[in-house]
Formats: sequence, structure tokens, C-alpha cells
Amino acid sequence: SIEIFQIYFLDENNGWAVGLVIGEEYHIEVLLTYDTISGWPEIYEFEKNIYSNKQEFIDNEIGFILGTEELDTFIKSTILITLDGGYNWNETYDLGYYRNDFTISGDGLLWAVGAGGEDKGVILKTENLGESWVIESDTINVILNAISVKDSLILAVGDIGLIVKT
Repeated sequence: SIEIFQIYFLDENNGWAVGLVIGEEYHIEVLLTYDTISGWPEIYEFEKNIYSNKQEFIDNEIGFILGTEELDTFIKSTILITLDGGYNWNETYDLGYYRNDFTISGDGLLWAVGAGGEDKGVILKTENLGESWVIESDTINVILNAISVKDSLILAVGDIGLIVKT
């Protein structure tokens, strides 16, 4: 059976869900897609132990997943991109920051927030679908947990109740 724990709809006819296939000795994360013709077929099975935290799509082809990957000595955050509606996924460029959240702005930019060195908050953006990232800020005194972008307004929230507006 599959336990669904995330869902994202681009419009009333196109959506994606992430879930776990529960086996006797394993849990494998899978991506399912929805369309009005075929319902919810499984389209992708993740090869790594990446657990999805969030997914968003720009259109029917381009989408992103923010996930965490458990390594031997630490947990790494990863942003994956698909250019074919979820059938194949690749990691975006990693600057080495732990990313807690991301969003896609109306102009197609991808924004991310998280943690940098010495528990500093960081705001990142990419204009080229994650091939490279620009550090907008890495001097905020607390880790940032979530971001929202609307037009030119960028809001990020972090530990100890901090709200950052740019």
C-alpha cells in the first residue's frame, strides 16, 4: 500500500502526490501524478533515501521537490528538479546551506531559506532553475524556516518568532 503525505495541484486537472510504499522491510518514496484520464499512476520511485518536505510546479513539466537525505553523520537538504512532469529528477546545484523551505515567485524565480554557518539564517534565489544560486542574505541571526514571495514582497520567518521582510 502507499501512504500519501503530500499533494500539490497546478490546476484542476494536473496534480502530483508523494507517498511511501510500505513493505515488510522497506519504505520507498514514490511520486504519483494525477490527470483526468488515468487517475493516479505511480511515475517515479526515488533511488536515494530522500524524504520529501515540499513540492511545487511552475507548469506541467517543470517542478521542484525539497527533501532531506539521511547520510552517515548528518542530514542534508536537497532540492530536486524535474523538466518532464516528474518522470525524472535531478539535484539542483548545492551551495552547502541547509534549506528548510522554498517557493516559486510569479516571475519564475526559485527562492529558498534555511541555515548557514554559525546558525545564521540564509535567503537564496536562483534565476536558472537551480543551476546556480545567489545569496541574498546570510547574516540573519536566526535560522529561517519558511518563505513566501508575492510580487516584490519577500517574507521569511525564523526561530524565536523572527519575521524578515525585504
